[in-house]
Amino acid sequence: MGSLALIPGHEFCGEVAAYGDEVTSVREGDFVSAEMHVACGKCLLCRTGEAHICQNVKIIGVDVDGAFAEYVVIPESNIWKLDPGIPQEYASILDPLGNAVHTVLAGEIAAKTVAITGCGPIGLFAIAVARAVGAAQVYAIEVNQHRRHVAEQMKADLTLDPSKQDVNAIILERTGGLPYERRLILCGAAGGSPFSA
Repeated sequence: MGSLALIPGHEFCGEVAAYGDEVTSVREGDFVSAEMHVACGKCLLCRTGEAHICQNVKIIGVDVDGAFAEYVVIPESNIWKLDPGIPQEYASILDPLGNAVHTVLAGEIAAKTVAITGCGPIGLFAIAVARAVGAAQVYAIEVNQHRRHVAEQMKADLTLDPSKQDVNAIILERTGGLPYERRLILCGAAGGSPFSA
């Protein structure tokens, strides 16, 4: 007989039901969320401060049972204790918001022209983060019409459909011949980006 299907659940918030003897940062009943990428702590990348690109990362809800299980086991180092006043609908999406913040802040953004490819939840968060840190122009590149509409609501300067438009030519025309200065790829398109650089 084969094994049971993996239980999904990657983004979440919840209450601590129990904790191990060596845990010091949370207690039973605490309201928490978590970083669901669990680094091994042993590979070269982990040992040199690059745990976010761990060679042996295990993703809760993808590689092991996730937050839709009755209980989920998460290392203390991955837990984020939250103010109980944060609404659950916000607390449950801190993981994708963190991805957007990390991506945007990985390089200088203030006063830069930014192209964001992919306007799913993380890409939409990235628009807001780029705006908050002072991007000069934000171009949202997305094939889905609904997501382009939401990107407009998120204050993207221009939304573009790479399946119907020459994205690079349009950006160069709007910037007076200067290319975008930062490109953030937040999509799952095969091969990376649906338009040429």
